[in-house]
Amino acid sequence: MAPFLRHYIFWAIPTDLSDKHLGDADKLVDCDPRYGRDSDFYDQRYAQSPIAEPLSDNMVHLVRSQLVTLFYESIAYGHLQTFDFKYGWYEYIGNGMRSYGQPRLHPRMFVPRNPSVRGHLLEYADVQVAVYFDQLNDYSPFHEGFSSRTLGRFQQFAKPIGLTGSEPRDIKGIREFHSSLCDVISIGLSQQMLPKPGSPTYHPVQPCLQPGCPEQPQLIIRRTYKEQGQEMAHLFRAIVIIVDNQVIRYKEPEFLALIRTTGCYETRLPDTQGRRDWNVSQDAVLLFRTGDDAHLSSPISFQSLYDPGKALPVNRRNCDDDGTNVVRVNIDIALEFILDLIVREREAIPSVGLAAATEYRQHLEVCEKWVDGVMDHAGRVGIDTNGFTWHAVRRAQAAQNGEAFDYYQIEPTWNHLGVINLPSG
Repeated sequence: MAPFLRHYIFWAIPTDLSDKHLGDADKLVDCDPRYGRDSDFYDQRYAQSPIAEPLSDNMVHLVRSQLVTLFYESIAYGHLQTFDFKYGWYEYIGNGMRSYGQPRLHPRMFVPRNPSVRGHLLEYADVQVAVYFDQLNDYSPFHEGFSSRTLGRFQQFAKPIGLTGSEPRDIKGIREFHSSLCDVISIGLSQQMLPKPGSPTYHPVQPCLQPGCPEQPQLIIRRTYKEQGQEMAHLFRAIVIIVDNQVIRYKEPEFLALIRTTGCYETRLPDTQGRRDWNVSQDAVLLFRTGDDAHLSSPISFQSLYDPGKALPVNRRNCDDDGTNVVRVNIDIALEFILDLIVREREAIPSVGLAAATEYRQHLEVCEKWVDGVMDHAGRVGIDTNGFTWHAVRRAQAAQNGEAFDYYQIEPTWNHLGVINLPSG
């Protein structure tokens, strides 16, 4: 399990734009509202009403609860602002999606000790599933249908990988490549040395309790990324998602008719979040069971997708499979299937469940520390002066009245499958 990345991912507008703590949830305890306080994004009945201090104990509790929500919203919004989200899922932009043309990767690809190799390796650490984009370079309808950034919003969940070459790869070729990728990731994380002290990515050694000696903290020297807890995720070897040129083949007939007659549907259908969600949910991808699942609690089975009729025709050349290892489904179903597998493994294998529980506890601790810092700062400058508490107390008031202070309180953009257009700050 990797350390919780709260630096340079926590998104908020600091009151001082030169603040060296920009993006650091440990230090950024005040902010300007994402939109001006007089913006119609906020319900002005609440925005213009001053807050009487001191707050009651009940209101303090409600404000802290709203600050927890704002913390995770800022983390989610921070992910939306990262280079990986904005560009890493596009294969058409320079320095975008990682792409490979070779059938296999060199076993020691991630062993050389330099920052470039280290950064490339860490793109795969703790990622649940690889998403292979197979031969989509000259498939123009792709732009009007499936948005690769749909999966980009699941950072640390999915990793995009482009497969290049003169022909789409057969299933055997994808299995061979993925197996080699898993091997080089495993070797790299177990042999790649951590940055030296003084490096921006260096994490100092911490005292840890050792099994068998619970009362005596000992200093553990972690030399590699694996020793630090950054590993290949439990499911990564066992299942992949493949996006090919059938991605919009099974969309609703009305949608395809618009594509064929106009080349673009954006001007013909209202641009609503519901429409984008529906549009993306219609995209079809392949789920591919690699067969490398001996480490799972039980083999992966696609029977639950066939029984209710969720499976679509595979319709792929060079795919000689009876449905045991390959199934085509809509993308929302594919994501739900993989998330269900993650839950199954956490419940069935104690070590996997413990790692997930530890990560969750780490998130809670970081969040609690941040909320304490915000409340302490607001206690010094005033609830209405601190931007976070200005927002949180008004959300709490609106919620008490069965209302919402801002749109995201009802409908956060990042909760939608079809999040394509980022909200502007």
